[in-house]
Amino acid sequence: MQSLTHRYLFLYETSLRYKGIVNYFLGKYPEALENYHASLKISEDLNEQNDISKCLSNIGMILYNQGDYENAIVYISKSLENNKKLNDTEGVLTCLNLIGNIYNKQNDNAKALDYYKNSLKINEDINNENGMSINYANIGTVYKKLKDYKQALEYYQKSVDIDIKINDLSSVSVNYNNMSILYEEIGDYQKSLQFAFKSVELSKKIGVRENLKHAYGIISESSAKLGNFKQAYEYYNLYSTIKDSIYNEQSNRTIREMDTKYQTEKKQQEIVMLNKDKELQKTEIAWQEAEVKQQTTQKYAFIAGFILTLILSLVAYNSLKLKKKANKLLAFKNEEITQQKEEISAQRDEIESQRDLVTIQKENIEEIHKEVTDSINYAKNIQSAILPDNDLIQMLLNEYFILFKPKNIVSGDFYWITIRKGWILVAVADCTGHGVPGAFMSMLGISFLNEIVAREDVQTAGHVLDLLRKNVIKSMKQKGITGEQKDGMDIAFVALNIETLELQFAGANNPLYIVQKESAKVSSGESEINNLLTFSPSQSPTFTSFTENSLLIELKPDKMPIAIHIRMDDFTNHKIQLCSGDTIYLFSDGYADQFGGFKGKKFLYKQFKELLVSNCNKLMTEQKEILENKIEDWINGNEIKYEQTDDITVVGIKI
Repeated sequence: MQSLTHRYLFLYETSLRYKGIVNYFLGKYPEALENYHASLKISEDLNEQNDISKCLSNIGMILYNQGDYENAIVYISKSLENNKKLNDTEGVLTCLNLIGNIYNKQNDNAKALDYYKNSLKINEDINNENGMSINYANIGTVYKKLKDYKQALEYYQKSVDIDIKINDLSSVSVNYNNMSILYEEIGDYQKSLQFAFKSVELSKKIGVRENLKHAYGIISESSAKLGNFKQAYEYYNLYSTIKDSIYNEQSNRTIREMDTKYQTEKKQQEIVMLNKDKELQKTEIAWQEAEVKQQTTQKYAFIAGFILTLILSLVAYNSLKLKKKANKLLAFKNEEITQQKEEISAQRDEIESQRDLVTIQKENIEEIHKEVTDSINYAKNIQSAILPDNDLIQMLLNEYFILFKPKNIVSGDFYWITIRKGWILVAVADCTGHGVPGAFMSMLGISFLNEIVAREDVQTAGHVLDLLRKNVIKSMKQKGITGEQKDGMDIAFVALNIETLELQFAGANNPLYIVQKESAKVSSGESEINNLLTFSPSQSPTFTSFTENSLLIELKPDKMPIAIHIRMDDFTNHKIQLCSGDTIYLFSDGYADQFGGFKGKKFLYKQFKELLVSNCNKLMTEQKEILENKIEDWINGNEIKYEQTDDITVVGIKI
């Protein structure tokens, strides 16, 4: 009997451990930790030393991934000691490398080297070439951090020699990238390029895009430092293309995941309505129970009165006979009362059952809400990843700011910046809705813009919006029929020639503001500025001066969205010649439409324009801080605290 119990416990412990492994790979670290701790307790009760070691190292790995390095080392060290007693070489190597990685993360280079070298000695003793290669690469990385570049190169080369011998080309490619970064650090950019190109050749051969992406990035940086800007620009584009490709795959998966979670939210609302119905049913049952009790009381009173009256009226006639009838009637009524009590008891049990069901449903709803929130938080990371890279923006723009404040976790607004053949392209868009539905549209918008500007036949800003509208209508299957969803976006799109400072603008419901110094252009009057603009007669620009030295020009958009609409004309392509010192502002309607202030009204565009012009001569970082503080004071600066009305995006660029 004891042996059978031992077997059952062993199987249960194994199932818990494997469940922990599954939760670990799904990223559910708290659940995985719970599984491993339960498995560890059973293993200790059964004195299964092998399983104890595995549980300890697994717990340590989760703590390591969560950044709890101090406790991670405690658990992995216990596993290491246990594996040494069991002569489990593989387990010992795993623990040594994990502890080395933790000390490496903590920049404790001396201890990291000690554990890596202990692991290397064991791998050399058992002639484990794959393990030796990993150790050499790890040791090389530590020496690089210590700036002992000679030893770092020696260990990287040892790792490469073994990888070539065992035909691990992916690892060779990674080591070439490491060596290339090392040479870049010491300023030998020619050798950095030499190893980066080797990595490119290998990565293409084996199809490892992540390694290829890193190699392209290194080539771009080293070429720029050598002054070969043409090659730097070419390989930066290759780096951006493969990076976008990798992120697009992740985005597609996330969009499907977000759609599933969106449907879950709808089901959650249905469950909330069901709970309300249950509460109403519960109230109705209680009322019925009270009504039954009242009717029963009235019935008893009537019967008792009837019997009493009958006895008093006929007592002289036949008292004995009346008593018998009365007793018989009372017996019948007792039986009826008993039956009613049973019915009431059954109703009470039903009410308690429904209460328990409501409690279970509430717990399920809370769990669903947590999962939905976790998923949307993850979606925020993906959406942030597909927005323009900060390094690219810094490279393209000299002075700028980006104020980006989503209403919810994810945003229906987006900004987009890239370069094409000497033109810097910038867009700010406001998609239908906000939160999850708006995020769907923003991802589609960024994807479509990347595809459109890559086409050779696209030459103007207006043409870009024409093609963007066509793609949105097609993807959303819009037919223009009554009652159809009009999902789409409003957008301001500009193209700036880097050499001539010629600016093209096209807008779908969103305008463009240009703030110019009056000393440069305004002194000649608005007519001279008009000569520098091309626009349709119905879309003349508006000139507004709030200071003596600055003028705000508003280029008006076409009054139609990027979606199916009653008006489907081609978008107007405005042109204007800018000068150094001019500032352009692209924005969504979230800032001007925000409710707040003393009277709870909208901020409005007039106040927004005054704010931009009065601060246009300040540094762009100061302008962003002023805009952000102003809107926060507008929302929260009074007794009544207002909620953010919509997503807010403002992009400012000084020429």
